[in-house]
Amino acid sequence: MSNEAGAPTMLVGTSVEVFIGFKASWASRFEIAGSLGVGYQLRRLSDRSILPKAFPASDLRIKHTQSL
Repeated sequence: MSNEAGAPTMLVGTSVEVFIGFKASWASRFEIAGSLGVGYQLRRLSDRSILPKAFPASDLRIKHTQSL
């Protein structure tokens, strides 16, 4: 699925990692909770809380699971 600009759109429930700028690393255990005009709303998987800010797609990547 893509948005009008042709960029991929992440669906609700997609597991993602978030780029943490001050640590220059990726944090996992988040999922897409919704799509807002300015980015994505995230849910923290540890306690199911929705984070209070929107994250731009450029700070997110889909979490790929490893198969055995």
